Amino acid sequence: MTRFKPIVDWDLDEATYVGDGEDGCYFLAQEHKKKWYVTVVVDCNTAHFCDDLETDAGPFNTRAQAEAYGNNMATDWCINNQVNYTEEEDDAGR
Repeated sequence: MTRFKPIVDWDLDEATYVGDGEDGCYFLAQEHKKKWYVTVVVDCNTAHFCDDLETDAGPFNTRAQAEAYGNNMATDWCINNQVNYTEEEDDAGR
């Protein structure tokens, strides 16, 4: 099996968070060869795990489309796991 380098170069400081501060998801969209891709990562402190939910989803034609997909994935995860979610500033305080 061949492993390829991920398209989205994950950087938590650049990611957007959706969750309640304890449990939630981060998503990050990046451009690659004039298309956009998004990666969504679950950060669940109550169950003590962090894992990819979606890796390099895409391609999307615009950043907005990629970010909307990432936000929807993150929001759906919160709803399915009964996490009271809000879009908040990330850890960098942006």
